[in-house]
Amino acid sequence: MVKILAVIPVKLNSKRLRKKNLRLLDGYPLFLWTYATAIASKHIDKIIISTESKKVLNIAKKFGYKDSYQRPKKLIFNNTTNTDVVLDVIKYEKKKGYEYDFILLLQPTSPIRKKGSLDKFLKSYIRSKCNSAVSLKGPINKKYNFLGKIINGNRYKFSDYSLKNKEFFQPNGSIYISKIDEFMKFKKFFINPIFPIINDIYESIDIDYIKDLKIASMILKNKIVKIEKPKKLNTQWIKKRKKF
Repeated sequence: MVKILAVIPVKLNSKRLRKKNLRLLDGYPLFLWTYATAIASKHIDKIIISTESKKVLNIAKKFGYKDSYQRPKKLIFNNTTNTDVVLDVIKYEKKKGYEYDFILLLQPTSPIRKKGSLDKFLKSYIRSKCNSAVSLKGPINKKYNFLGKIINGNRYKFSDYSLKNKEFFQPNGSIYISKIDEFMKFKKFFINPIFPIINDIYESIDIDYIKDLKIASMILKNKIVKIEKPKKLNTQWIKKRKKF
């Protein structure tokens, strides 16, 4: 049976929307929605919330989170990448004697994930035997009929180049997964061959600004998408694992 380690990066401060991971969405801090999805998964073996904030950990523990890992101070700056964060978590788990087959990154800024969709994607990815997988939004239909160049700063000239009716998909930042050995080797999630995890427009919502939070709130209040809701737990949570 394969083993999956999930990492939810919850940095306290952020550039565009201050303390956005603690902003309330339908009454719960934003990061808890991703945690609720992860804890409902029947395929994830361990969840680590990577944060430097004791406040985040204290909130998470009220909802069943058990681990005491805290992100090192060297990983709280704006130039810290998700790769840096994930590598540190993997090393933390290895020191405790735990080994995994796959590493899964779930961004807390993508709170809308349909019930059961994560396990469906994980199952499809494992069976694909690809080295990695990434969630995508699209197709994005692009049609450029009048492309041109600026000449000498004051003249516009049409070019012969046009791109019509091509379909593109773009990473939406929600889900990344990789074989852990490949991730440790290349230090990235985009490792060929890459399996596509296609999300709809609702699951592709990324919280960067207040308006994004309002849109997500509207989706939840109108029950447009069924998702896992954070639940306070008084006892240790035990889940039934499923084989792939």
